[in-house]
Amino acid sequence: MHKLKPELIKLSAKERLYGVEIPIIGLTGGIATGKSSVSKFLIENSYPLIDADSLVKDIYTQAKTIQFIKSLAPSVIVNSSIDFKALRVLFFENSIIKAEIEKFIYSKLPGIFADKLSKLDLKNHNFIIYDVPLLFEKKLTAFFDLNILVYCNQNCQIERLMARDKITIELAQQILASQIDIELKKSMSQFCLSNESTIESLHQNTKKLLLKLITQDNAQQ
Repeated sequence: MHKLKPELIKLSAKERLYGVEIPIIGLTGGIATGKSSVSKFLIENSYPLIDADSLVKDIYTQAKTIQFIKSLAPSVIVNSSIDFKALRVLFFENSIIKAEIEKFIYSKLPGIFADKLSKLDLKNHNFIIYDVPLLFEKKLTAFFDLNILVYCNQNCQIERLMARDKITIELAQQILASQIDIELKKSMSQFCLSNESTIESLHQNTKKLLLKLITQDNAQQ
């Protein structure tokens, strides 16, 4: 049984995100810091992880969501599906519609989160990990027992973003300028997972951090 160390369990169920009964670790990062690589590694090693972006994507596929968006912006619905390129343009041009749609999406998150949680295999863990890209932006830290930031410096972010998305340095800098600075996120984080080298190094750093956070109760295996 893998357990979060007792001194790291800070909240009651009533205080946690969506009233979850077991401890929640918030996993976050910045663009191109490698958070998705950490999530993939954790899932591959059988850690119970829920991905917020995946939940949001699922909500966008639901008929009620499509109908709601159609009622506000029929032009972004094509053949009963959402044209996400058109939706992104709309979000940029119309902050009121953007706020309405985001409010609708977030109202659906607790239900789909609970459904995903019910399907996780928790017999070997007394905690879950929630991958939340906007953990700091949405001011959610108080609802997690602890948080982890996947970190690399801004120059590293820019280089990776340029290589990944095939964009100019100017555009990469513009994208980063629209987000909370990674150094500020680092200062707000309880635990920092460095990712400034190879994927192998990231995996080793992840293993080391897990050893600091988790105890293994062999008697309950």
